[in-house]
Amino acid sequence: MGPSLKTLTERINEIKNIYVKLEELGLHKRFDSMESFYKDAQTYIREGISIQGKIKIPEIERVFYYKLVTRSNQACEALLKFVKGLE
Repeated sequence: MGPSLKTLTERINEIKNIYVKLEELGLHKRFDSMESFYKDAQTYIREGISIQGKIKIPEIERVFYYKLVTRSNQACEALLKFVKGLE
């Protein structure tokens, strides 16, 4: 038998946690470049497929990395990294 997959509720809760953190950092839908993450997050919730990506946010010299996983024994990851001089 293969690995256990996250339920719809588990996927929703993980994305909510990431949204809360982004909101705390003042990034929640503030930058147009983040729109692709929000689309990927909705696809992840709806379809239950793993998605990862990297988004440059030059306005604040940051790169947002994310990995949305479906295996129940793994947590989704989101990381905001400073990159000096990012264009």
